[in-house]
Amino acid sequence: MSVETAAPNTEPGKPEGKEISKRERRLELFATLILAITTVATAWSGFQSTLWSGEQSALYAQASATRTESVKADSEALTNRLADLTIFTNWLDAFASGETELSEFYQQRFRDEFMVAFEAWLATTPRQNPDAPPSPFAMPEYVLEAGVRSDQLEAEADNLFNQGQEANDIGDAFVLNTVILAVALFFTAMSERFEWQTVRFLNLGIAIVITILGIARIFALPNIPPML
Repeated sequence: MSVETAAPNTEPGKPEGKEISKRERRLELFATLILAITTVATAWSGFQSTLWSGEQSALYAQASATRTESVKADSEALTNRLADLTIFTNWLDAFASGETELSEFYQQRFRDEFMVAFEAWLATTPRQNPDAPPSPFAMPEYVLEAGVRSDQLEAEADNLFNQGQEANDIGDAFVLNTVILAVALFFTAMSERFEWQTVRFLNLGIAIVITILGIARIFALPNIPPML
């Protein structure tokens, strides 16, 4: 009598134990999968952060070198302007004194860039025309190639610097993404430390949401292809 009543109490318990064990294994497998995905995403974010940091340094170096060239070109333009001003002043003194030979001597030594503006200035008949520009330096034809080159290099340097700043911002965004994914790793690991399945599912659910957010940020941010 006692044997017959004991059998029904033990038999139903076996399938329940098997069901719990199978559920546990599935939960562990799923947690391992999330852990693997999150780990790869974290490593990729850290890798991209390093690449963008290198890109930032390279762009800043290029910007610095370009700005140095701009300063050199600007110094060259200033030197040419002073040379033009000096020889024009000498020409003007000789011309005003009626020393034709000396004024022609100075005029033959005008630089090509200045000569264009000088001839355009003479065409305005400055001695008779009160509205004429005061000197060739005020003429639109007076353009220093070195000055133009300096401005172009300065603009290029500014553009390179801005690109470097943008690379820095992207690198910082990947660093933040690494932190976000690290939080996902924490919740994934914590899901394995609780026996209460409700808490385990809660931690795992939080980890999944954060992982999806981190992966979405990776696809939203520019990624530098690795050098193979």
